[in-house]
Amino acid sequence: MPILRSIRRAEPDLLFAALLAVTLVGLAFALQGNVGIALRDEGFLWYGVVRTAHGEVPLLDFRSYDPGRYDWCAAWSKVFGEGILALRLSCAIFQVLGLACGILAARRAVESRWMLVPIGALLLLWMYPPWKLFEPSLAMAAVYVGVLLLERPSPARHAVMGAFVGLSAFMGRNLGLYTGLAFAGLILLAQLRIQRSGLARKLSCWVIGVVLGYAPMIAMLVLVPGYRQAFVDSIRLYVSQGALNAPLPVPWPWNAHPGSLDAALFAWCLGICFLLLPAFYLAAGALLLLAKRESMSRLALLAASTFVGVFHAHHVSVRSDIPHLAQCIHPLWLGVLALPKALAWSRGRLATAALTAALLALGLGSVGQQSPYAQKLRPERPDLVHVPCDVAGDRIWIDRGHAQLLDRLRAFVATRVRADETIWFSSRILSLYPMLGRRSPVWDLYPAWKADERMERRMLREMEAVDWAIQVDEPVGNEGLRLSITYPQVWSLLTDRFEPVAVEGLPGTFHVLRRRRG
Repeated sequence: MPILRSIRRAEPDLLFAALLAVTLVGLAFALQGNVGIALRDEGFLWYGVVRTAHGEVPLLDFRSYDPGRYDWCAAWSKVFGEGILALRLSCAIFQVLGLACGILAARRAVESRWMLVPIGALLLLWMYPPWKLFEPSLAMAAVYVGVLLLERPSPARHAVMGAFVGLSAFMGRNLGLYTGLAFAGLILLAQLRIQRSGLARKLSCWVIGVVLGYAPMIAMLVLVPGYRQAFVDSIRLYVSQGALNAPLPVPWPWNAHPGSLDAALFAWCLGICFLLLPAFYLAAGALLLLAKRESMSRLALLAASTFVGVFHAHHVSVRSDIPHLAQCIHPLWLGVLALPKALAWSRGRLATAALTAALLALGLGSVGQQSPYAQKLRPERPDLVHVPCDVAGDRIWIDRGHAQLLDRLRAFVATRVRADETIWFSSRILSLYPMLGRRSPVWDLYPAWKADERMERRMLREMEAVDWAIQVDEPVGNEGLRLSITYPQVWSLLTDRFEPVAVEGLPGTFHVLRRRRG
């Protein structure tokens, strides 16, 4: 059978990619798996995974992303436990799968397997931040699936492509949308430039694949009471208010105003990366439009990277910072590395090596400075020196400022808040819930959207069971995204029915509140 023959031919590459991905991810985890903690954003994922492992349902029982990533991590928690290191390890396993797909896609651009080692290191370097490894993993996998389709646009591969769209949507509806649009473009390209026959059958296979890939979500919508309404409400919220992320201007290299040498290097490297996004995709799009039909075989990686990358670039257009760039930049790097073969350069090996070295330099100068290991190695201020800290039984190296904050908050809860009393933590310190083994009394863990009347009424009802609150009235991204503005009635209730409690050593924006008696 053709499929079996192709699998046998690909076995050495599959094995090499798997071993390389495991090695690189393993080294990265050994270096920084126990370094740093993002109390808000990583805590948002961590809390959701723990609650999912305890039988709660994402979106229905607590605000969350789409349920795929929670189900993945919660399943691994049965093996590794529910601590922060277990969460990171479950994400790292998914990272291995995504990186292996990126390496297999890059294999189309290089003749020597050993060239994949620095390419794999480049792709790994940009898999940041640690709690957002699903996005770049799925982006690289999408490029590889797109390459497979262009190499042989069979009905079976259309079905696989459709299943991948459904799976991506289960992980994140925006990822499903990006991937679905990209794959629709690749299907059209394959139909016009590679194989013109059997479009109806291929599209049918693709649609069936989408349904199969999205089957877990469909099952939840049908079988879980109340889930359909929660899902519709979440879509309505996104449509009415847009993404949570506060917009940031694009840091073009000519707008950089750095101070120190490190800041200058970071600003310029990051600016060049942002500049490459539109420049490369415009050039690659023109090249694909002008390419002859017989050249499409060597353009497969370039085409797949361009289609996937263009739609995933919307992610960074929402908020132009380095974490969002890192989540969608991998198709760009795979596309750049595809150029020597796509353009049939005579010294393709040398060109690929030079491009890889240049991209590694850009990465080390930008995202490399933001990695947890770099932050531990070169703290910018004395309060950012890393110290060991016990985080729910795991020894984690975090900066001294956050370690002291956690110590004060945990000591306060241990000495002042009884086990039978409920406490509501600000989204700024979400990680305290899983650290202390507590459950949020409110559904909206991350109250940064402007609440409508129905959402405020819901939280006001939930607040009736709250005995203590530790809230931080700081903006999430901009001044409009703070609790006193997004939930004004809830904030009024806090000030009217709760009394402040002095806790020494907390920042001035922290409000520790206890419900008034009588």
